[in-house]
Amino acid sequence: MKKNVLRKDFIIEIKKTMGRFVSIFFIVALGVAFYSGIRASEPSMRITADQYFDDSELMDLKVMGTKGLTKADIKAIGKVSGIEAVEGGYSKDVLCPVGDNEKVVHMLSMQKNFNQVSVVKGRLPEKAGECLVDEDFLSYTDLKVGDTVTFHSGDGEALTDSLVTDTYKIVGIGNSPLYISFGRGNSTIGTGEISGFVVVDKASFDMDVYTEAYVKVSGAEEKTAFTDEYNNLSDAAKEAVSAIEEERCAVRKQEIVDEANEKLADSEKTVNEKSQELENAKKELESGKSKAAEELEKAKQQLTDGEAELADAKQQIADGETQLADAKAQLNEKQAQLSSAEAEYESGKAQLDQKEQELAAAEQTYLSNYAKYMPFITAGKAQIAAGRTQIADGKKQLDEGLAPLKQLRDGLDGIEDGISQCDSGMAEVQKQLDGMDSDVYQEYVKIPEEDRNEEQQAYVNKWENLNAQFAGIQAQKTQLETAKSGLLAQAGFATEADLDAQITSLTAQRDELDKKEAALLGQEQTLAAQEEELLSAGRQITDGKSQIAAARSQLDSTKLQITDGKAQILSAWALLNEKEDTLNASKAQLASGEQELADGRSEYEQAAKEAEEQITDGQAKITDGEKQLTDAKQQIADAKAEIKKIENPKWYVQTREDALTEYQGYGDNADRMRSIGKVFPVLFFLVAALISLTTMTRMVEEQRVQIGTMKALGYGKAAIAGKYIGYALIATLGGSIFGVLAGEKILPFIIIYAYMILYKHLPAILVPYHMSYALQASGIAVACTLIATIASCYKELAAEPAELMRPVRVSVCLKMLCTRPSSPKQGKRILLERIGIIWKHLNFTWKSTVRNLIRYKKRFFMTIFGIGGCMALMVVGFGLKDCIFEIVSLQYEKVQFYDAATYMSDDISEENRQQLHDYLDQNADIKETIEARMQKTDVKSASGKKTLYLMVPSDNEKIEDFLSFHSRTNKDEVYSLKKDEVILTEKMASLLNVKVGDELTIEDEDKGDQTVTVGAICENYMSHYLYLSPEKYEELYGVPAEYNTIIYSVKDGKDDQIEKIGTKLLSMDGVLNVSYTSSIEGRLDDMLRSLNLVIVVLIVSAGMLAFVVLYNLNNINITERQRELATLKVLGFYDGEVASYVYRENILLTIIGSVVGMVLGNLLHRYIILTVEVEEAMFGRQIHWQSYLYSFLFTVAFSLFVNWVMFYKLKKIDMVESLKSVE
Repeated sequence: MKKNVLRKDFIIEIKKTMGRFVSIFFIVALGVAFYSGIRASEPSMRITADQYFDDSELMDLKVMGTKGLTKADIKAIGKVSGIEAVEGGYSKDVLCPVGDNEKVVHMLSMQKNFNQVSVVKGRLPEKAGECLVDEDFLSYTDLKVGDTVTFHSGDGEALTDSLVTDTYKIVGIGNSPLYISFGRGNSTIGTGEISGFVVVDKASFDMDVYTEAYVKVSGAEEKTAFTDEYNNLSDAAKEAVSAIEEERCAVRKQEIVDEANEKLADSEKTVNEKSQELENAKKELESGKSKAAEELEKAKQQLTDGEAELADAKQQIADGETQLADAKAQLNEKQAQLSSAEAEYESGKAQLDQKEQELAAAEQTYLSNYAKYMPFITAGKAQIAAGRTQIADGKKQLDEGLAPLKQLRDGLDGIEDGISQCDSGMAEVQKQLDGMDSDVYQEYVKIPEEDRNEEQQAYVNKWENLNAQFAGIQAQKTQLETAKSGLLAQAGFATEADLDAQITSLTAQRDELDKKEAALLGQEQTLAAQEEELLSAGRQITDGKSQIAAARSQLDSTKLQITDGKAQILSAWALLNEKEDTLNASKAQLASGEQELADGRSEYEQAAKEAEEQITDGQAKITDGEKQLTDAKQQIADAKAEIKKIENPKWYVQTREDALTEYQGYGDNADRMRSIGKVFPVLFFLVAALISLTTMTRMVEEQRVQIGTMKALGYGKAAIAGKYIGYALIATLGGSIFGVLAGEKILPFIIIYAYMILYKHLPAILVPYHMSYALQASGIAVACTLIATIASCYKELAAEPAELMRPVRVSVCLKMLCTRPSSPKQGKRILLERIGIIWKHLNFTWKSTVRNLIRYKKRFFMTIFGIGGCMALMVVGFGLKDCIFEIVSLQYEKVQFYDAATYMSDDISEENRQQLHDYLDQNADIKETIEARMQKTDVKSASGKKTLYLMVPSDNEKIEDFLSFHSRTNKDEVYSLKKDEVILTEKMASLLNVKVGDELTIEDEDKGDQTVTVGAICENYMSHYLYLSPEKYEELYGVPAEYNTIIYSVKDGKDDQIEKIGTKLLSMDGVLNVSYTSSIEGRLDDMLRSLNLVIVVLIVSAGMLAFVVLYNLNNINITERQRELATLKVLGFYDGEVASYVYRENILLTIIGSVVGMVLGNLLHRYIILTVEVEEAMFGRQIHWQSYLYSFLFTVAFSLFVNWVMFYKLKKIDMVESLKSVE
């Protein structure tokens, strides 16, 4: 019976206090969900990535060799203990044209059992000349499936040396597990930054050895990536593979040496054969030289004798030729004179004949023209005479007609002048009349003449005279106009215009006749000129005939003289020809002998030349052969020396962290979530648990009367406590289960989804339940609530029933003391009451509010803690966002402000180094440059050993244009490199636990360890650096620093030239890589952007908790004070006044709690920021004032919203409750 009553009471209690039950449920659900969800995010991230890696068969180890890997190396790796599978592969960095630029892409062979590529579009390559291209890379190019791309080597060598072709057809687009994010790594060609990857069939590579090997570790697939178990397994396999490195590298070295020795032996054999051939050639050359000299001397003597005989014969012939030439010259002179005379005769005769013909033709033309044109000339003269007569008659008639008309015109002009004068006179009279007043005149006229005064009479006379004068002029004008009309009518014209038209017409006709007369005069002059021309031609023909007849007589006389001269010359030529024939016969004999001698001389010289050339060529060939032989021997000697210098190749055995660009970053992000999960959810959960504890404690204290009654009725302590324990257990356990189910699915999914902004190729998000976190959160929540409930029940159950059932005193005094089920405490003055100047100025409601806040200290501090805890969580959330997101701007705007760094090889020649400096100095876009030595090294202190970058600038002052050495806590405290001290970055100083003045040891296997003193600790956020002056470096190591880095900045507005400059630098010999600040910033922004949603989740969760906490505390407050509030209503308070009475307390508690939360949040943030930091970076330390403001506004907004919700509960309070009393 008692059990049934308790069970019913238990159910009724839940229904009655459903708001409290639901509050506990949701507070616990939020705490458990946040705790287990955030903690589960880290393993869920690892599981999601691990599943993708397993599905795509991502390699566990990657092995590369400086001399490549042979098939034997692959087999040897496969036999290593702990290795499940191994496969060789090829790769090479190439340049891909993109628009006007070229981007670096990593070309790798398609593997059968490793690193399976997921195809987004198209298919995998199936033969040489086909390729699959990176999806991300194609997203910012115009390339597509089906396009053909021609790649370039970027290092000056032909790409076909390592590939079967340099042109590929794109057959697919896809993603590779080797690249889970945007980073693609660095290269030594192009801009130095790889933009994408290209997958080709192995048949596309033309290499003798593999460039790398991919290894699968036994048992690794069963382990989860990024965990210690997987890393330990990979590290063990790495060590096992590294153990055979020395043996395999020695074998590889021997293979290279044997191959080189084999080629060297072939070369030595060839050199020996060529040396023997050269000795034989020398002997043949010496023998040929002796024989040729003997034969040439004999031929030379024969030529000398023949030349002497020819010289005598030549002299005789020369004398005969001289005599013959003189005779011919005289004869030729005479013949020339005769020929000249004959030519003149012929020329004169021809000219005369031509003149006769011309004269006859001219005569014929003249007669024809005379007969043709003379009649026309005669007729024309007659016509011109007749025309002149007609024109003269016409002009006379026109002059007679114009004379009277012009006379009439003159008369009319005179009349017009008269009319104009009349108009002028009338205007003048009218002007005078206008100056007088007609009314005055009419007035004066009405006055009898005898009565008018002198002025009036003068006015009347003037008026009448002017009118009479005007009438006279008008009559005169009328007469003139009549006379004008009469003259025109008399002449037969209606108007002046008709007269003017007639005059104009006649004048035009007169002008036309003048023109015709001028034309006739011109025609007459033309005819006279033509007539004179005809008559002059007739006279010229007559004169020409007379001249031709005289010339003809003179030519006939000259002809006779020429004929006689010709006969004499012919006789002389016959005699000369006879003598010339005799001389020519002698000359022919001489010429024949001379030709024979010349041929002999030519043959001798040719033979001598050929012999000399053969000897010279032979000598040159022998000399060249000796040089080639010497060079070959030197090359063999050099090759032998090089073979002796050949060192063992080196293997690079890399785990996923070493080999994959973004793999370590993903693991770091998972670790970051683990760090956040260790701290942030704990405080979140504590706030939720504390509020749940408070709620149950209040519930037990509220029902002390019921507990006393039940004890009085005989119920046992266990039975009574079981009601409250069951209440708490159901609410807490239900909330825990709901929180686990929702939190471990929703929060990890949101967080991983946020990181997929950075790792977007992960195909699926896996969020399994993690029972360890679920049990931890649920166990702690249940334990906290149950312990609080049991403790409260124990306290109440320890009292006697009579004490528990004591009547409740209800105070309705104006001070409005709070009604409580327990015995009221004795009132005390609060601190503010003792400050009279303030207390006196407070009205009743404010005094009551302050007393209520201070008097119930437990409720006050629990509310402050609840609100402050939620506020602190939001401050931490916003603070994390501030500190993480600002490191990019702080690092690259306040600490490092150069644009790029060029890294050179250690063995770069001075010529190549100078070429780099010349290019940078002459480039107009470069602002300034500085050289530095950059090397990765280990340093140790008393606290441990760490790795950092040792940087030695070439100029201690100039480096300040590129880097800022200053304190983080005091920006005005700026440092400079000193000769005897070093500068260490802040995060490394923290990791090594050193401060200014402490000593560090720089480890160096080659140059020995060196100890330095820390002179300053500077602000730095990315990576770790130790800065040394060049003087300090030389002091430590005894030699000047060898600079291997050039840092440069471009001018303002030239940011687009940074990569172009880098591309040019990478094309130069000795440059290994170029690092761009903008690229680093971009990668960091991508990584930090993925954290944004995570931070938002933290902030929203904290806000939700704040809302639930405020709601629960307000609900408890109103429930406890229901009688008090009902009493206020009875006393006449309106609903709004009652609400404001409660709201004032809530708002004051919210403000005080927010202030406490800011302080607590700042302290908590300092701890959390150190906890979540990764080793390679330092986060910011400053929370922006906006973050405090946003957190405060969110808290106030939740408080106002809760007040609004509570208003309706306040309205439902029944005033009758104030009349009830507890017996």
